[in-house]
Amino acid sequence: MGTRYLAGSWPLDRPRYSRPRPVWALLPLLVMASFSCTSLQNSTTAAKRQKPNVIIFFTDDQGTLDVNCYGAEDLHTPNMDKLAETGVRFTRAYAHTVCCPARAMLMTGRYPQRSGIRNWTQGNAKDEKKGINLPREEVTLAEVLKNAGYKTGLFGKWHLGAHLDHGPTEQGFDDFYGFRSGFIDNYSHFFLKGGGFHDLYENKNEIFEKGSYFPDLMTRRTLEFIDRNRNVPFFIYSALNLPHYPEQADEKFNERYKDMAMPRQSYARVISTVDERMGQIITRLEQYGLRENTIIVFMSDNGHSEEERANGGGGYTGRWIGHKGTFLEGGIRVPAIISYPAALPKGVVRDQAITAMDWMPTILDLCGVDLPKVTLDGSSLLSVIHSPSAESPYRVMHWAWKDGWCVSDGIWKLIGKKKHPTSLLRLDGPEPERKNYRKENTNVVRRLYALHKKWLKEVQPNVQDKADPDPNRFSGSFSSFAKQDRDRPFEKGGIVFVGSSSVRMLNIPKYFPGIVALNRGFGGAHISDVNHYLEQAVLQYEPDTVVFFCGGNDLWSDKSPAQVRADFDEFTRRLFDRVSNAKLIVLATRPSPRRIRIIEQEHKLNTLFKAAADLDERVTSLEGSAARFLNEAGKPRTELYAKDQLHMNHAGYLIWGEIIRPHLISIIGNN
Repeated sequence: MGTRYLAGSWPLDRPRYSRPRPVWALLPLLVMASFSCTSLQNSTTAAKRQKPNVIIFFTDDQGTLDVNCYGAEDLHTPNMDKLAETGVRFTRAYAHTVCCPARAMLMTGRYPQRSGIRNWTQGNAKDEKKGINLPREEVTLAEVLKNAGYKTGLFGKWHLGAHLDHGPTEQGFDDFYGFRSGFIDNYSHFFLKGGGFHDLYENKNEIFEKGSYFPDLMTRRTLEFIDRNRNVPFFIYSALNLPHYPEQADEKFNERYKDMAMPRQSYARVISTVDERMGQIITRLEQYGLRENTIIVFMSDNGHSEEERANGGGGYTGRWIGHKGTFLEGGIRVPAIISYPAALPKGVVRDQAITAMDWMPTILDLCGVDLPKVTLDGSSLLSVIHSPSAESPYRVMHWAWKDGWCVSDGIWKLIGKKKHPTSLLRLDGPEPERKNYRKENTNVVRRLYALHKKWLKEVQPNVQDKADPDPNRFSGSFSSFAKQDRDRPFEKGGIVFVGSSSVRMLNIPKYFPGIVALNRGFGGAHISDVNHYLEQAVLQYEPDTVVFFCGGNDLWSDKSPAQVRADFDEFTRRLFDRVSNAKLIVLATRPSPRRIRIIEQEHKLNTLFKAAADLDERVTSLEGSAARFLNEAGKPRTELYAKDQLHMNHAGYLIWGEIIRPHLISIIGNN
């Protein structure tokens, strides 16, 4: 990976034209519907134009094989399938583990590390503190095409930094309609994590269309863009926001999937919703006679999500394992198709490795546009597209996000965190990536780790391995905490609850009557996040007692027990260094009905906390108490959970309070 690209020549000959018909011969056409007349007129215009139009459909969290033509025969995806029939389908296409770096790869043709997209970008354009944004000096595909005479538009999700000094209109897009953060509710258009915020923009102007379905809004704007620019070359980046949660599908697909089991049913509905909107856009091209001369690229930004908000899964990976947020194949390997009927093969399949970085040089090659004078890591795919025997641009492949990383070479893949390789996996065989070969193949580990360090030094020089969490991810929670501290100052020496979303949603006065305590839970938190914000969330209050309810998100993101234990040990060390006589009560996240598959992991987590408690009398682990949330069959008691099945309802919180309250009273009494 890192092969340099040399621009090729324009591959098409100038078309020949027949002598124009006399006017009288066209009279029958004049009585056709006006739209048909417009289509004919613009078909002639399109035929005379050398430069092709470009559309990139970039879906959000669509899994490795989640298209009918990839083997997911239970999915209705006729428009994606038609792209494969009229183009080239890739079986080994890679994006990234989450959306921000994948979008940086697509837009710049470069590793995201080069542009500083190594962590979550700024989400809220109104944040006072500026976060991570794609630097304006980065050259995007939109900028290059705009300079070559293209009209450019982005419709959908940006997620490369929300600050108004940055963003789509600062990076080559004439038109932008969509949201600047990671995801929104499709009807209220609010970002849903932390304190939440409204996020719908036209160019740099915030607009309000509450109650309107966002996939329809962005599709309508895309069609209007085509209507306006059908006589000139255009580039459309259709950054579709589904199947990413919230999985709010078009109701027309409810009947089709009514007999499918959850969570696949919910996921299938949003996949078909995306496919149908893609079809509307392609149909408009056909109506104008533009389809033959339009390059269409289809790809997903990462694998399917198994987060709680995504119903715990629903994606299909075949023999591969993994999901969004992991470096396993199911997290980074995605469907990808290119269709350009005027110049490229139709209905063929390619098995060579490609990446999202390759689309920029490939599109510029097809459009006859010179490459920007910057270092590109992607390569033109024309040789691969035209020959199944052509070599892949990649022998070694690299990924990195936050302090995690991955390097792949042939059948081997090495995954690590910071400066520590953690897993050596094989990509061959019927069950790839199931076994860790790290201890028995130390020579391979050393070789691949050396490749990783060399690559890292090239793409992000002078940057330490450790990356701080996104400063904006929990900004809503900490703004709320600061307001609480101003309104109701908390004396040092009390009780602090800290952890993830179940703590954030906890009503302490209701379920712990008579006990005064601070709630410092922030949704989606990992133990490493708690550690990063430990001073703000806990230590500044110098508490006598801390109730720690965290860890499930760590296992959910496939952290190893050793990593979780190391993060927890850091938490206890820093707490006791600051307040040596503090008491710590620890309870691992209880499994919800949507997370049945990680009950065993939750048990491991509770066991891990108990092992830590056995070494320090100041730590009380409630290991075993979480079993009260399970029935005799060892499955979650669904009556203890809210409708979304992600968090406890009143009955569940009562039990949770019953588990913890006696220990709190005992500690208070002893003090």
